[in-house]
Amino acid sequence: MPDLKVTIRQLESRRGRAPDLGFEATLENATDREVLVRLPALRAPSLVFEVETAEREFVPLGPPPLPPREEKDRLIGPGDHVVIGYRGFLDRTLVPGRYRIRFHATYPLLDGEPDDPLESEWLDFEVREEIPAVPEGGFHHKPWYERIWELILRILERIFKWTCRRTFSGAVDEARTQTITTGSKSTCAGGATEAAECASRVGLYSWHAAFDLRLSESACRADVTVRISWKKDPAAAYDPNLTYIAGKITQCWDDRFRLCHDGDCCPEGGYRIRVAVVFVHDAPADAHHDVTFGNQTTDMHVWSTAGLYVDHEFGHMLGPADEYCTVDGVAHCAPNLGTNIMNASSRDCEAVHFEWIRTKAESLLGGACTVIPKAYNCPGAPPS
Repeated sequence: MPDLKVTIRQLESRRGRAPDLGFEATLENATDREVLVRLPALRAPSLVFEVETAEREFVPLGPPPLPPREEKDRLIGPGDHVVIGYRGFLDRTLVPGRYRIRFHATYPLLDGEPDDPLESEWLDFEVREEIPAVPEGGFHHKPWYERIWELILRILERIFKWTCRRTFSGAVDEARTQTITTGSKSTCAGGATEAAECASRVGLYSWHAAFDLRLSESACRADVTVRISWKKDPAAAYDPNLTYIAGKITQCWDDRFRLCHDGDCCPEGGYRIRVAVVFVHDAPADAHHDVTFGNQTTDMHVWSTAGLYVDHEFGHMLGPADEYCTVDGVAHCAPNLGTNIMNASSRDCEAVHFEWIRTKAESLLGGACTVIPKAYNCPGAPPS
């Protein structure tokens, strides 16, 4: 039974569109002892919320913003509570209508289990359609100089959009290394199993981050293409289902984040980061990476025909290192006990995992770039 008790309520919002809606969770210690509340992980909406339509259809949640670096887990005493606010995690494409949401954490790290989750009651809420504001008296009742100024602004906007038609393309091929040593965060300890998992992975690893990047000002897109040359191990029991495997990869990595660049042609929405996987059969000269499909996934170059862990291994192709045990002196959770894709399969990617895409974009566009979740606008731009 969970040590915490949770209730949720909806926060006030002047506008009723999905990205503007917010919710608040109150987690109370229901025991007679101190309980550790894992605040950084609990701030991830996709880990703690379930959302459904009025017809009880599942609504997927996008990845959340990264928690503040300085935030740490907190011990709370019996009867004490913590309050966590969430806003901006609902996709702006949600159609207007009735929905419901509940707190539903099934990870032991978050004080829940699949058969005994930490959960709240369902809470109904509504997504409203945006109604454009109409000036009092209408446009034609404005002073003549205001109408002329608005006309000038519209003309300038059209000219500006016409000039924003450039594309920038480049390739990344960067050598990467990581050193894994035994041990991991004590807050994620898993006993003997954890020690064995980390000990079996100790060593120096090297690979290449390689992909193509194309930035389009007119489409406001950052297209990342990874070409993989593949072949089948003769000992493999089945042929790989490439459509399923590509889908599993893009479900994790595609269209989750935006690339922001100050003063460019996409100031508010940024460049949506779209990730595509292209499989070519046994043609390493035309590919960024090569993969052999066998009976199990062992590393970045040997994948299971069933697609096990391919979303994690694909991450290395974009640059990120593993985030389990101790990597380059930084302690992470043991394998499969963390909350992101570079620790285990079927987890969310995070903004830091797009670092090699970000740095390449900086070299192409000139000037600093940042990566933010898709559900948010770029810094400095008004909400849309």
